[in-house]
Amino acid sequence: MFSKFDEEAQKVLLLAKKEMTELCHPYVGSEHLLLSILKKDNIVSRKLKDYGVTYDSFRQEIVKIIGVGNAESDYFVYTPLLKKVIE
Repeated sequence: MFSKFDEEAQKVLLLAKKEMTELCHPYVGSEHLLLSILKKDNIVSRKLKDYGVTYDSFRQEIVKIIGVGNAESDYFVYTPLLKKVIE
């Protein structure tokens, strides 16, 4: 799946998995992808910051709405929505 993306996109997807692990979620979703984009300095993160969306504020909202799991998962799956976004 990763081979069709350039190196920067692959790093963002790997960082999304790391975000999933840190939040102890059993899946990688679009929210994890957006967190990984916001964590890096890029055109998307700069544009979102213009609207007040930062890594910290978005992460706090995820924790408030979804919460944090109680155990790290040894496996991961992409949500159907994230698969469509990636395609």
